[in-house]
Order: sequence, then structure tokens, then C-alpha cells
Amino acid sequence: ALMDADRAADLFPVLLDSIPSSVLLIDPDLRVAVANRNFRLKARVADADVVGKPVDAAFPPVLARHLNLSARAAEVFRTGEPELVPVVDGSLPDTLAGDGGHVRLLRPLGFRSYMSVPLVTKGK
Repeated sequence: ALMDADRAADLFPVLLDSIPSSVLLIDPDLRVAVANRNFRLKARVADADVVGKPVDAAFPPVLARHLNLSARAAEVFRTGEPELVPVVDGSLPDTLAGDGGHVRLLRPLGFRSYMSVPLVTKGK
């Protein structure tokens, strides 16, 4: 038997928060729709700090610029094709931090790789 929509909606946050990796769900306007518990803990933010905000605002500006996150997410929405960046150089925080004290912000994120995957809901 299929699970009813209300039950599935209740389980969704529990499932997302049980994922041991950081997960952000981004809407087509490139705004954060959901940030899972792992992301919030590592980034040291509350839902209100990221949900509804542009994806670039969820990350230290130096990281968002370096990885070109908005443009890459827009491309995934445009093409419908996933993107995987399997290895992000472990020295990335030191390389990007410069003298602005950003290492303190970047290192806890444990940013090693990322993937953008288009999700289809209700045919969209």
C-alpha cells in the first residue's frame, strides 16, 4: 500500500535530518527551501538564517564565489542534468581564507565534495 501524503510529509524532515551529510534543497529561484540538521550544525546557523535566502547566502561569500554556486545551480535547473564535483581540494579553506578570518568559518563546513541533483515534483 502507498503511504498517504500527510504521512510522507511528516516523515520528510525526519528522513532529511537523518542524512549524515549536509543537504540543502534549492528552489528554481535559487533560494534555500530546506537545510538539513547536519548543514545547520556545521554552518552554525538556524533555519531562519538560510531558509528563503539565496543559495550563496548559505555559505561564506568567498566559498560561494570560488565555486560559482548560483551559476552552477541555475545550470542544473536549466538542463535537468545533475552535477557532481567529487573532490574539492582539502586545502580549499586555507587557499580561500586570505586574511579575513574565513578559515574559522570554512573549516567546520568540512566541504569535500558536492552534487546538484534536479528533483522532479508534480511534473516540474
